[in-house]
Amino acid sequence: MSRRYIAIELKQELVRVAVAVSGKAGPVLERVASAPRETGQSLSGIVSGLLDEPLRVGDRLVASLPARSGLVRHLTFPFADEKKLAAALELELDAQLPVRLDHHLVTYRQLEKKADNEHRLCAAAVSNDVIRETLNPFDEAGLPVGLLDLAPYGYVDGIRSQMRDGLLGIVHAQEFSLVLLSEGKAVETRFTPLPAGRAVEAVARQVSQQARSLQAARRASDLSFCLIGDGVSEDLLSLLTEQGWNLTSLKLPGLSHSPASAELPVAALALRACRPPKDKGLNFRTGQFALKSEWRRLQRNLAIGAGVFLLATILLATSAWLNYAARSQHAETLRDQAVALFQASFPNERVVVDPQKQLQSKIAALQQQIEQLGADRAFTPLTTLREVSRRTPDDLKSDIRLFSYDADEVRIEGRTDSFDSIDRLSTGLEQSSMFEEVRIADAKLSLDGKQVDFRLTLSRAGQEVQP
Repeated sequence: MSRRYIAIELKQELVRVAVAVSGKAGPVLERVASAPRETGQSLSGIVSGLLDEPLRVGDRLVASLPARSGLVRHLTFPFADEKKLAAALELELDAQLPVRLDHHLVTYRQLEKKADNEHRLCAAAVSNDVIRETLNPFDEAGLPVGLLDLAPYGYVDGIRSQMRDGLLGIVHAQEFSLVLLSEGKAVETRFTPLPAGRAVEAVARQVSQQARSLQAARRASDLSFCLIGDGVSEDLLSLLTEQGWNLTSLKLPGLSHSPASAELPVAALALRACRPPKDKGLNFRTGQFALKSEWRRLQRNLAIGAGVFLLATILLATSAWLNYAARSQHAETLRDQAVALFQASFPNERVVVDPQKQLQSKIAALQQQIEQLGADRAFTPLTTLREVSRRTPDDLKSDIRLFSYDADEVRIEGRTDSFDSIDRLSTGLEQSSMFEEVRIADAKLSLDGKQVDFRLTLSRAGQEVQP
């Protein structure tokens, strides 16, 4: 499936879309359509409706800045190195323009090499605010515009194969741009604002005056004249024909019908996006406005990842096949070592079938022997101490000085306030199923005669504590 290049033109009440693909003979148009821009309807929904489907992964979107927003100069440098041009371009352009470029984005496109050390290029600067205002509707709608050209230069690049020489006029409701073409390149461009609601006769007169002025300045005559844009009407064409202009129409490749004059700019912009990367034009989707989640980068990364994964799979499969015999021998060696280790640990075991399982069986048997010796979890120092604490009356005051534990019995030495407290403590411990016998081994008054020292011996019952 061919990559689609989708040009989108936003008007206040209208959205136009043109789709182009790269054919064998060059770029061709697949579709040109428009739809009203209704309140509350998302821009992405309108675009999907015009395409009859959602955007595909790999589609490249292109838009254009208005001609009135660009500050353009043709410059000549004694070098063509991109790094040198980037360093010198803004300084040279700043010196030739009537405004400071602190808040402008500057880009350029190569035009021609005039001599050995003369490289001519077209440099353009556009305000950051204008770029941001143009991109905001697309960014808010989640439409990843990857190419942002400047009118009318993007249109010129799109129709280069259909119109090599002549005058190209782009007429919109409030502006008129005129381009002198020579060998498919914009030699000179003029921009004229048009007051809103101006009569068609006045528009025709101004278009004709600008065209004749440009012809005279370039000492050219009898040039073909093509008009495009939503400001072109039959009345305007008739008036210019009456004034002696040789008006021509564009025939763009791919469609069975010729697009209307209003659709030609967006169609030319889609064809411009199909140009190969080496045919570099103006693009203001750079710097701080660069597309951060560009689908081309995603596709390239996915392709690289898939290639790396495929290569890794091939290498792993080849390595596994080449090393199968060595790995089998290594596994057999490890088993022999395990058998030898098991026989060294248990010399009485003569038959060794599975050393790992037999070793696990031996460990389980040892654990059972440990439990039989009384070291099971039900009779540990911690559980015994917890049981003694649980069986001690809450109101009994005692000071435990010695807690001696072994597998068969527990010895407790301490001090309490009376002989009665010793009896209560003994009675409480006798109620525990953990102890078979509770014996008061010693009980006597302390030296000061105020407390009683005692010693208890608790014999293990050999069963778990009942809840």
